[in-house]
Amino acid sequence: MYTSTTARLARRGTSVCALALFALAGCVGTVDESPAPGEPPTGAARATPASGAQHYRVVPGESDVEIHVFRDGRLARLGHNHVIASTAIEGDLWLADRPDESVVELVIDKVSLVVDDPARREAAGEAFATEPTAEAIAGTQENMLGADLLDAANFPAVTVSTIDVEGEWPNLTLHAQVVVGDIPRPVSFPLLVREDGDRLVAQGQITVSHEQLGLQPFSVMLGALRVREELQMYYSIVAAPAGG
Repeated sequence: MYTSTTARLARRGTSVCALALFALAGCVGTVDESPAPGEPPTGAARATPASGAQHYRVVPGESDVEIHVFRDGRLARLGHNHVIASTAIEGDLWLADRPDESVVELVIDKVSLVVDDPARREAAGEAFATEPTAEAIAGTQENMLGADLLDAANFPAVTVSTIDVEGEWPNLTLHAQVVVGDIPRPVSFPLLVREDGDRLVAQGQITVSHEQLGLQPFSVMLGALRVREELQMYYSIVAAPAGG
């Protein structure tokens, strides 16, 4: 049941959008750029805010994205699952009367991605009960940001831009183009949106494949040890009125 606050936001067509990000640790190479069935085409036109849309800014530090990366293959026991996360999320959103006229732009600094924070691993559950050494964690971080993976030196940020928003309050879907390198990829993110005081909070989770992002899972020993195709993403984006 909606409260009076959520009902008011429903009438305004609230559509805070979040992204997901991209713990692409252990990913390398590119694949076919064709979008998955039912997703917007690669390079679809980015949305522009409707006239009179209310401007909000994403609150870094309060916003959060966490990605779970899983080991796979016959020798998976030799590897570790990884938790990769960031709270350094910036961006803007414009809230229009209609969800499909609202827009979000997010930026995530790749260097801010933290690998295997102990508290996050513990909270993530039994699948992350193993304890990688400090040396292993540092190596994973270095490889993740290196030229063969995220190439943070040449492409320092992941960006998420609105193509379209659909659904009804409080359950929305953000159809976005995500740019990890220099090619936009279409990804759709489910969102549950609520109001917290004067702030808007959008939360969700999604299973996304390397293929959707135009990548191939890292693999060694002829695939006996590799990264699983699917990534689990969890996100919470907090936005406050701009200039407030």
